[in-house]
Amino acid sequence: AGVEAAIRDVIRQAPGSAFCVVITDGHEMAAARIADGQPCDSLYVRRDADGTTVASEPLEASDSWTALPQNAVTRITTTPAPMDGAW
Repeated sequence: AGVEAAIRDVIRQAPGSAFCVVITDGHEMAAARIADGQPCDSLYVRRDADGTTVASEPLEASDSWTALPQNAVTRITTTPAPMDGAW
């Protein structure tokens, strides 16, 4: 879909890129860790009673943080779930 197409365009325009991105429409978030031929920085998600937090690293030592997979787009709604296909 749109997020995957934008990611493919970045990789096509700037081979060797690595980036993390979070996009929201106010109701859902799409988060991605993407790297073209290299390791990618981390991206974590935590859900609690206050809502959902996405951060480059856990903000405190806790088992409540989940690392998002590299080279995949994750849709965050009620429960984090992969979007249709990897980028």
